Amino acid sequence: SLETMQVWDTRAALSALRAIPALGRLPVSLQGARTMSVVALFAALFEDGVKRLELERPPTTLAHGPSFPNVLRFFDLPQLLALALPRAVDLTGADPGDWEWSLRAAKLLEGTMTFTKVKTPSTE
Repeated sequence: SLETMQVWDTRAALSALRAIPALGRLPVSLQGARTMSVVALFAALFEDGVKRLELERPPTTLAHGPSFPNVLRFFDLPQLLALALPRAVDLTGADPGDWEWSLRAAKLLEGTMTFTKVKTPSTE
């Protein structure tokens, strides 16, 4: 699927950055919004250097999100997010109730999950 190739592209970009001596040892944060948050999450699972994930308005299930064939046969996004722990994860615009399973896993794995509200522009 398109999204699986985007995960591959993200990993290739991280590999290229690590090849630059001045950047090779710096901690990496991955950011993604909406469906791209799932791409960032999948890429982080395969990259040891990713220390933080910043996911804005992620879908709550792959059934309504990007296409990752056959993944739902084994797990959904709350379980996928738990696999990324103990990395720091910041979910912006997400309802903590939708991620209760992941929050329980974070406590067991000593991971950090924070929830941030979406800032709406003022109408002044």
